[in-house]
Amino acid sequence: ANYGFFKPTEEVLRGWQKTQDFAADLKCDKILFQCPASFKPTAENLANRELFFKKARAGKKKFNFIWEPRGNWPREIILSTCRKLNLIHSTDPVTSRAIAGRFNYYRLHGKYKNGVINYAHKYTKKELEIIKTKLDRPLNYVMFNNINMGRDAIRFKAML
Repeated sequence: ANYGFFKPTEEVLRGWQKTQDFAADLKCDKILFQCPASFKPTAENLANRELFFKKARAGKKKFNFIWEPRGNWPREIILSTCRKLNLIHSTDPVTSRAIAGRFNYYRLHGKYKNGVINYAHKYTKKELEIIKTKLDRPLNYVMFNNINMGRDAIRFKAML
């Protein structure tokens, strides 16, 4: 009950502190916040998320925060949230376009069907071409997170 959804609890803040420590040790400057589809844009969740990121920004180390909302989030809320909290929007480029941030950070998990991800999906040439059209910023990250990620990434890189 005390974990997740950016709740203002000691457990969440302790988890954030550990994440910062790991990121600093690894010399990372980007941290991804992937939300489950069950994290809906309710008033409570929006307030908790805003408070969390304000506290997170107050830390000594400065990170690029990447936010991957899942589920049915209105475009206007994603855009206003990213602008207000200085977040990079992450999404699946086959189904949508990143709408906020200094760079693109795309994540590909597989094919979605009835709200379930098929991680065994092998990306088609047409899907890889769609992804390529969305690399419209000076810096673009494309992360394959499916079973065929190695082969899909090599095929995609060859297209570039």
